[in-house]
Amino acid sequence: MAIGMLCDINLARRATFEGPGFGASLARLGIDDRYVGAPSRCADCTDLGNSWFEVSLDQPRVIALLAFLFHTMSPAATVRITLAGADRDLESPVHVGEWRPILTAFYPFGSLPFEAENWWTGWLSSEDRALWPDHLYIRTPEIVVGAIRVEINDLTHPDQWFDIGGLFIAPTGFTPVINYDRGRDLAQIPRDIVSEGPSGRRFGERRRAIRQLTVKWSHLQTSEAYRLFDAGARAGVTETVLFIPDLDDEVGMIREAWPATFEKPPAARFVYDTLNEVAGVFKEIVA
Repeated sequence: MAIGMLCDINLARRATFEGPGFGASLARLGIDDRYVGAPSRCADCTDLGNSWFEVSLDQPRVIALLAFLFHTMSPAATVRITLAGADRDLESPVHVGEWRPILTAFYPFGSLPFEAENWWTGWLSSEDRALWPDHLYIRTPEIVVGAIRVEINDLTHPDQWFDIGGLFIAPTGFTPVINYDRGRDLAQIPRDIVSEGPSGRRFGERRRAIRQLTVKWSHLQTSEAYRLFDAGARAGVTETVLFIPDLDDEVGMIREAWPATFEKPPAARFVYDTLNEVAGVFKEIVA
């Protein structure tokens, strides 16, 4: 059953950023039009004094989720989030998180073939990880926040630098109370260019497919249907949104949670309060 969380407001767009190791590229964290082509880069992550940054929101807001999109941190990296209240004083924070690994175990210890590359860590194999861009989602306590400090420990990164394509700071995400429409459709839209020569031999250019997730919400309250309808008005078919089917399913998130645009704004069907329906199609952003 896909209740999930929809995030269609990104507070990072109006935030200001500060951090010693990212230089002028740090401001790109709040720009979501060229995640891969123009990322924010920590040029030397071998020094913890470089791999942190602070975010000051334009006004204190309740936040629920931080998403680091199209990052190139190594699987061994860890991240810590510190939240300041409305006073924006990060020296007297309202919340200090634990160091969180960006990649957790997907397989129970001992369940993989002995001497497999991921036998000890339980991570996805390197071949499986290479299938999809890396995104990191961190839930936060839903409290009023004015400033955020992000610390990244990636001292052993083989390249000694990493990129973050964009930062999505979501206020309280929208989740309907119930959704009796069970299931969701996950598909891949091929982008390969295939041609055929005079001999009949086929050749082409390989491109990664775009993922598409189709979700239908049913038995919605009228206010919930309006909320989804408004999300379509806010994002249109060009602005980035996030839909995460299950924040507790880290294995599924690798395949089902990604920055997306609406294929078209969600359409609402009004029947009766608690019986309304909305359908949405999320199309993956790949660059």
